[in-house]
Amino acid sequence: MLHPRSLTLPHWNLDRSRALKRTAWRRLVAVGDHPAIAVALSVLGFAFLGPIAALVVVATMLDHEFAHQFLMRRLGYQPGPVRMIPLVGAFVKARRPIIRSADIALIYLAGPLAGVLSAAVAAVVASHALGPADQHEVYVGALVSVALNLFNLIPLEPLDGGLISRVLPYPSLLLFPGLMAVGLIVEGRLATPLGVGVVGVAAWLTFRKIAKWRQYLWLLRARERWGDLRAVRELVASLQVPFAERALVVTAYIVLVTGSFALLAPLARAAHWIG
Repeated sequence: MLHPRSLTLPHWNLDRSRALKRTAWRRLVAVGDHPAIAVALSVLGFAFLGPIAALVVVATMLDHEFAHQFLMRRLGYQPGPVRMIPLVGAFVKARRPIIRSADIALIYLAGPLAGVLSAAVAAVVASHALGPADQHEVYVGALVSVALNLFNLIPLEPLDGGLISRVLPYPSLLLFPGLMAVGLIVEGRLATPLGVGVVGVAAWLTFRKIAKWRQYLWLLRARERWGDLRAVRELVASLQVPFAERALVVTAYIVLVTGSFALLAPLARAAHWIG
């Protein structure tokens, strides 16, 4: 017969494992309280790209977060300090909740815009001021930075692109897997396992996001019927986006994604990653 204590041991081990993981994550996040150490460890984490390339990647990450912080402050959301987590990235939090969709979109559009622009500026300066070997490393760092910012623009939360997409009616996000499918058809890769997998995952994530959005609206409207004024304010802030702000965000997003794609090929050639 099993001893009663043996029945609880696996659960104890599972709880202990989760507690250890949470403790490890908190310690990693706590490194962000020491900016010099966090930046140094982050540079070391990207050192496989080369020392100068690592500096470029980390610098553009910080530019990305400082842009979020700047716009949070301008819009009155009292941002906290920028924290860098080695081998993970960086983040900044607002001390006041951001509910208004237009503000969310503008704040999270500013980060990728600053990251891509700083990478492009680094590449231009390197082409005029550095020797060939150092130029190569800057181009590698700029290429990786643009690629990371472009990935971050995918319109799925918690990525910046998903937060930017809050200015749009959520059913319009179905265009995202549709456009991916069109692009793969043009490339002749839709019928491949990779093409089917990519479009399938994108469609699944999009449908999940739309389902969560509908559930969120249903709960807010239920609270509104019970006379919850906070729910009314949240509904208005989430759904009523001025046309001018919606047009600004959508236009900037399209230009940023298109420009980032356009930068990838010349940077890859300059870094000798493609011929």
